[in-house]
Amino acid sequence: MQKIVSSQTVQKWATDYIDELLSLKKQNEKNKTKLITDVNKQIIVSEYKRSHKRLIILDYDGTLSPFYNNPEEAAPSLQLTQIIKSLLADKRNCIAISSGRDQDTLSGWFGEYPIILAAEHGAFVRDNGVWRKNLEDRSWSREIVDIILKVTDKTPGSFLEEKKTALVWHFRNVDPWVAALREQQLFNMLGDKCAREGLHIMKGNKIIEIKPVGCDKGYVAKQLLLKEDLDFMLAIGDDTTDEDMFREMPKDSYTIKVGEMSDAARFYLKNQHEVLPLLNLFLSD
Repeated sequence: MQKIVSSQTVQKWATDYIDELLSLKKQNEKNKTKLITDVNKQIIVSEYKRSHKRLIILDYDGTLSPFYNNPEEAAPSLQLTQIIKSLLADKRNCIAISSGRDQDTLSGWFGEYPIILAAEHGAFVRDNGVWRKNLEDRSWSREIVDIILKVTDKTPGSFLEEKKTALVWHFRNVDPWVAALREQQLFNMLGDKCAREGLHIMKGNKIIEIKPVGCDKGYVAKQLLLKEDLDFMLAIGDDTTDEDMFREMPKDSYTIKVGEMSDAARFYLKNQHEVLPLLNLFLSD
């Protein structure tokens, strides 16, 4: 009997191991097809140059700018502002920056440009120089805030950012082992409470964000796509919040995830440092 059990256990282990290897091989092959190549870039640039009305939606942190330990240090680089100015000089381009950043920050960085700004994942949108609200400012449950603050007190390097329509717990400067532990603890503690209050809790890049249900980057993309006669559409982002944007984009658009592959995006770039060189290709003769 023991020999039979042992034999079955070894056989199952071997089968599971082979299945995992085959699954990994399949995933690697899929990754290769989505990794953007020089040929892909040439095709995208060629379609861009042939088009007459373009929509380009760009995330900010982790896409146009690298992440910084202090978020306030992530101001646009000279290279980025030059690219933005050059793209805007072409009247066929409609440029939008869709970010989790607040209104004041985006206005301070890009307010002088005729660019569409979507702050706090679409809660506030500036088009033609005028801001509109898609969500009302809200007061936060004291219970939820207190839980986050208690976890913050136990987690050196973390901090709570309270926006007009979202709460964001940052842990980029936290020891990785502690960060992983606290992230899961906080997510578990707040899940049911957020659901009861009609709030969406999600994990981002070294953050946990809480915001009302119903307004996200997908909503922003859907509104921007209402612009008439678009014949070139591009969306680039690095975070889970950008998945909503990718899903709303048409199948013939170019959607690019930064950092890792996404089932919702057609392509991916390995890291943020590749984004500006890609945009710069549109400016070449």
